[in-house]
Amino acid sequence: MSRHAVFVHMMVLATGIFGCAPNEVNVHEHEHGSSQTKAHTSEIVRHAGISIADIWARPGIKDGNTAIYMELTNVGDNPEYLVGVGSEICKAVEIHQVKMQGDIMTMLPVSGDIELLPGETVSFVPGDLHVMMIDLGADLTPKSHFEVELMFKISGPVIVDVMVSES
Repeated sequence: MSRHAVFVHMMVLATGIFGCAPNEVNVHEHEHGSSQTKAHTSEIVRHAGISIADIWARPGIKDGNTAIYMELTNVGDNPEYLVGVGSEICKAVEIHQVKMQGDIMTMLPVSGDIELLPGETVSFVPGDLHVMMIDLGADLTPKSHFEVELMFKISGPVIVDVMVSES
């Protein structure tokens, strides 16, 4: 494949990554008493010192891929680590990061945990860090919902309801 063809392909990918904005989110904070927290898209969820906000996904087609975006903030006093993400609606879930390598934009899986220091926010946004849903089992249409499980090293899992954006 020529350099020009690779460049055109990467620009199409970049348009998809950068071209969509999240839906507006209503704010509602709460803590759940169980060890496994369940959140809804229109809420900011606190799970053992971690705030999960602005979670949304792009539409996707069966057997295709899509991405999830959110903000994770450590509002606690101790470090925490996002060690994995899971979902029953796809065959694999990976945390990816978009980076420029020379003049080519690449998307690579992140190796290791995502560290959240006290007071720190880690943003999963288009064109940077994101959760990649690989080989979807069904179409994800605008305004539909699905669940993902965020797995933290110290505080354990949290199930979050994700709404699919309109674009």
